[in-house]
Amino acid sequence: MSGLIDPDDGTIEVGGRPMRFRGPADAQREGIRTVHQELELAPALTVTENVLMGQLPRRFGTVDFAAATRRTLGVLSELGAELDPDAIVGSLPLAEQQLVEIARGLAARPKVLFLDEPTAALTPGEADKLLERLRGLAAQGVAILYISHHLEEVLAVADDVTVLRDGAVALAAEVSETDRHGIVRAMLGTDPVDSQVRPAATPGGEETVFEVHDLHSRRSLDGVSFRVAAGEIVGFFGLAGSGHEAIADCLYGSGEYAAERATFSGNPLPASPIEARKRGIGYVPADRKRDGLALGMSVRDNILLANWGPLARAGIRRQGIETEQAARLARRHAVKAGSLDVPVSSLSGGNQQKVVLARQFTGESPKALLLSEPTRGVDIGAKAEIHRLLAEYADAGGTCLVTSSDAEEVAALCDRVYVLSRGRILTQLQAGALTASNLTAAAL
Repeated sequence: MSGLIDPDDGTIEVGGRPMRFRGPADAQREGIRTVHQELELAPALTVTENVLMGQLPRRFGTVDFAAATRRTLGVLSELGAELDPDAIVGSLPLAEQQLVEIARGLAARPKVLFLDEPTAALTPGEADKLLERLRGLAAQGVAILYISHHLEEVLAVADDVTVLRDGAVALAAEVSETDRHGIVRAMLGTDPVDSQVRPAATPGGEETVFEVHDLHSRRSLDGVSFRVAAGEIVGFFGLAGSGHEAIADCLYGSGEYAAERATFSGNPLPASPIEARKRGIGYVPADRKRDGLALGMSVRDNILLANWGPLARAGIRRQGIETEQAARLARRHAVKAGSLDVPVSSLSGGNQQKVVLARQFTGESPKALLLSEPTRGVDIGAKAEIHRLLAEYADAGGTCLVTSSDAEEVAALCDRVYVLSRGRILTQLQAGALTASNLTAAAL
């Protein structure tokens, strides 16, 4: 519908006329605008330049920046967003970048507006203001297609609902003719089992590794409390924007937070990633290419990236010792590479992820491992290998904390799982109740 993909079959009609879009520009000429889940912004440009991209007002042949600023402020005001129109977009927090993306869609005064998970990074207040604005646009005759996993938003704003499952329509009805349970059943293909488990269940294990009470993190977390014991694999599951993504950053010292109490092995959480590593915390980030790998370096150097110092003698690197250590870790973590000397960028996603995991064990085995989306973008075989390695680590007394939006993964991997939404823990699932369908139903 946005002109990004050429359909294999079927027809698209706009105003009763059959259309075939050769690209996004064709769709935009017909008044169709899309706010994508993955931000499509120019980070080096200002808020104004992004909001009015392709439609900056002109005067005497040049851009009228005064008029552009006024128009941008007007659109942002409709969303209740207090942003500096001259701010560089790349310097803004994710939630404010999301507002800029939405504002760009509204600024075009579309006839048809697609929004894909538009509130994923927004606070509840910001989400409420957006929904209010969308109701106003609909009343003015704008057709809005709202794509979301947040069912409370769908039921609050939509007139009709369509559920897609495995590429086919599983439900199409007026909102007044269905309810939350009916939508969830259509999404899952089965009736969800009751997933209301006592949230205060005591975790296994006697030694407390992480203990957190009333954790807050800017826009992401709002009063989260939990305990993780030695030998456990504990998951934090939620849909995009639920806040689970921020937990590992806070525990690793790379995210700002406030808490009534937050400890690792009885002492305050580390203040930085360097301190975290020294105290025995390993971290596998969600974006391995951006945050976990030096893509221009070899497999060997990536595995040993955090451990060159201890392997050196008198400040001089010992290539033989390094190669032996890297080869041992590569074998242990089933890294498949033609040679340890090949660039890590040449490996598959699964093998790149195993390189990041292997690095956590270059010195002494860490006391705790934080893993964010540990098998995102990896094949089934690599996923099974990673799960096996984490299970062995936990069986040996290590502690794993997994944050993920993959319900099947956390159900298969974890001993118990906290389910989050809007920065708060909704419930905790464990034992017989820990299934992918129950997790999804609990998060909606």
